Amino acid sequence: MWDVECRSPLRCELDSAFNHLYGLSREDTANILDTFLIVRCKDEAAHGT
Repeated sequence: MWDVECRSPLRCELDSAFNHLYGLSREDTANILDTFLIVRCKDEAAHGT
């Protein structure tokens, strides 16, 4: 069973590594994530924008 506190940072590191390997900029990554409605809603709830 995964430890949730351990899993989240690992997923962030993997996402970052894949974005780097594909040569995606921060703007490209933001645009991709904005296409996922649930991600945008969670970000807006957590950060206000």
